[in-house]
Amino acid sequence: DNVFGESEAEEAILYAYTAAIAACSKPTSASLPTREEKSWENDSNYRSIEFLLSLLHEMEHGYFCGKHLVRPNSYTLTAVLLGVDGGLDALKVLDRFEKDYGNDGGARTVDDNDGIVTVQVYNAAISACSRSKNNSAEKRVSRIDGWQVALSILQRMRRYGPSPNDQTYANILQACAESGQINVALSLLKELQKSSFP
Repeated sequence: DNVFGESEAEEAILYAYTAAIAACSKPTSASLPTREEKSWENDSNYRSIEFLLSLLHEMEHGYFCGKHLVRPNSYTLTAVLLGVDGGLDALKVLDRFEKDYGNDGGARTVDDNDGIVTVQVYNAAISACSRSKNNSAEKRVSRIDGWQVALSILQRMRRYGPSPNDQTYANILQACAESGQINVALSLLKELQKSSFP
């Protein structure tokens, strides 16, 4: 006899997988341990995008609910994006999420707040644009491209939704600052001031 009902079991699986994905996401560069403490680098297979996406796939098509599909929520998708470093990878993951979980195959309206690909998920993707890859050659390219990808995600949000919020702009300004694009950041800030104050 099952103690949990079907809905409770699915909810428990959703929360357990979301927590596991969040725990496996890479630490940000600001919280990286010293050279002696870098034991997590040996576990790079458990911190890769592929591994995080495989956990997401296992949750949806997993072994616990038989034929039932346990759909992720916005927290699950955000947890995956916390493990992504670099704008191009973030954009690939965001595109996949829109394709798999967006309304009508990704077609959204600006006012669409339904669904699981929320502003929170977009903000996590934009935040990844300011994080670089561990490899120094990729690190330079990732940071250069990051601010451009962040701005392209902003344009997508303005055109198709969800509507950007304060955190969206803070993340974009961070991506510009990390890439040394101070003039772009100042231009965006002036644009925000004009739109906020008539």
